[in-house]
Amino acid sequence: MTIIGLCHRKMQLKENYDLIENGYAVIPFPKYIKDIIKSNILEKVAIKTNSNLNINSSIEEITESVCSMDENAFRISFSKPERNLSGSAVDSILKYVRNISKSLGGKISDINYLSPREIKSNECFNERTYDLPWRCVRPNKIDVGAAHADYQFWDINDNTDLDPLCPIDYDQRWKVWVPLFGCNNSNSIQFISGSHKEEVPFIIRENDGNIKPDIDHDWLDSNESKFICPFDSFDENCVIFHDRLIHRGPKNLCNHIRISNEFTILLKI
Repeated sequence: MTIIGLCHRKMQLKENYDLIENGYAVIPFPKYIKDIIKSNILEKVAIKTNSNLNINSSIEEITESVCSMDENAFRISFSKPERNLSGSAVDSILKYVRNISKSLGGKISDINYLSPREIKSNECFNERTYDLPWRCVRPNKIDVGAAHADYQFWDINDNTDLDPLCPIDYDQRWKVWVPLFGCNNSNSIQFISGSHKEEVPFIIRENDGNIKPDIDHDWLDSNESKFICPFDSFDENCVIFHDRLIHRGPKNLCNHIRISNEFTILLKI
């Protein structure tokens, strides 16, 4: 089935109850695109770990290769600029995103480029390099960030060298999270349903000269029990969610690695 056919087969996302009320919706994501993304990631991981990983490698083999790295080597090799998709993986995701605009109630949809600071971090990047990171979360390590809403980062980075470049003028932003390797209900993305419609007490913290967005910890503590993972099945699905929805990646307490991909959809209404 084509990407266009896949989008039209389902209810229009702009009318999707879960997306409107809960702030997120689990939707189909073509297996062949996932396979392209997986192959691209494993090529990069094989180079970083000096291993022979490929699309047929088991989750145990991927876990062993990554977890054999010392902490400093991992932090350098798996920093965000080092985790950006390339080649046919980019082309496949772009086609998927550009065909979803009508379903979201828009005219045009695209993906943002990297920020000027990120572009400078790698000689392979340029002003048209799309921001398509994948995340690698090791077992029992702090490889995830704190709970947040994506718009916080867009607001705090506005008009700085961390402000992402954009190929189109847009009215809305939507985030997509794609499960790839080792994802299950205990270690994958979690949401607070409906939080995109709440007056969440957002705050800004400064640490070593860096400004970071945060959420009032009393509010988070009182809403801890509301965090849920949205998936019943991970195989051929992804989740799309609102720019203001509170979400987080939990610590991976499993004995294997978890790898996912994420990107932001820019939508012109």
